[in-house]
Amino acid sequence: MQIPRSCSPRPFHYDYADYPSHQYEEVPIQTPSYSRDDSQLGRPTFNSSSDIPNEEENQSQSHSESSRKRVNPLYEAVCKTGLNQNDNQFKLPPNESIYKQFHCLRVAFTLVVAVVLLSLIAITTVILLNEPKENGNLLKEFQELKNKHMLLERKLEEIIQNQNNSDIAMRSLDNVIANKNEDIQDLFSYLNSSLLDFQTQLHNISKMTGPQGPPGVGDLSKCIYESRHNSGGQDVTSTIWAPLQNKLKNYIVMSATCSVYHGLSTQLREQNNQYQCKCYGHYPSGSMDKVCYIHLWLCPKKS
Repeated sequence: MQIPRSCSPRPFHYDYADYPSHQYEEVPIQTPSYSRDDSQLGRPTFNSSSDIPNEEENQSQSHSESSRKRVNPLYEAVCKTGLNQNDNQFKLPPNESIYKQFHCLRVAFTLVVAVVLLSLIAITTVILLNEPKENGNLLKEFQELKNKHMLLERKLEEIIQNQNNSDIAMRSLDNVIANKNEDIQDLFSYLNSSLLDFQTQLHNISKMTGPQGPPGVGDLSKCIYESRHNSGGQDVTSTIWAPLQNKLKNYIVMSATCSVYHGLSTQLREQNNQYQCKCYGHYPSGSMDKVCYIHLWLCPKKS
């Protein structure tokens, strides 16, 4: 429906009362006219006051501004009723307006939810497509780490076993060193005791009367001292047989002894009036070669 143009605000013209003692109701002068739309609605429209002769306008303007103006109540009610009806035709009820706003909000919320769901579906699809590859790579890396861990465990066990073996070997070596030290102490004790016995016997022999020799006087000043030695890094080092055979023709061996330098023990051997010394061991370990000595005391057969 179209809003009738007859009820739009128009300027009002008034007739003024000439007699103060008589009160008139002043009514705007309008002529009814009908338009095509108004004829359909059955409501008359009023022309503007431009159709009134100019004389009336001049007469209206001649009255003072202090004259009281009155509006036709009937006309005012008709215009207000028409305007209210036309406004009500184009104004939505409050409930319908709220419903439309709620409907728009619901549509917007639905679109937002749909976009979020589509995004989640896309992300889930990408994750599901990439998950087998990632799981395969993770499984491969896990297997490699597991193999490295097992290899390190085996190496650690080997290191621990080697350390245990080293500890056992060190304890065994300590025991061997302790035993060797005891043997060395015993050997030194034996050497000292043997040397003391030899010196005692030599001192006693020097005081004894020798066997009766052939007639004549023996000259001991012609006796000589002779020594032979041999050096080497072997476990056993031996001297040559001494004295030589050509010297035995004129001399007789009065005594023969052995000694060793950087060695542990000696052995004196005799064969056909010749003597030989064998030296054993090596002390201290890692030192220079040991030296084996034989000492001879020779006296002439005839003096």
